[in-house]
Amino acid sequence: MAIKTLNPRDIDDLFKSVVWAMAILAGGVVLLAIGAFTGTSAMNVVGYVSIAIAFVILILASRPAW
Repeated sequence: MAIKTLNPRDIDDLFKSVVWAMAILAGGVVLLAIGAFTGTSAMNVVGYVSIAIAFVILILASRPAW
């Protein structure tokens, strides 16, 4: 299931975008924790990138619908 739009027209699309972003954020935090525990820097990079993607989705989803 993909996000239909990053410029939501109604509350349902906004809610779906926020849920997707929070799922990606949680995955990034888990990857970051695993990377910190095992000392794997590549895992940390993937975790940071996932967290950045989640914040970009939240910023784009919070734009007003034109």
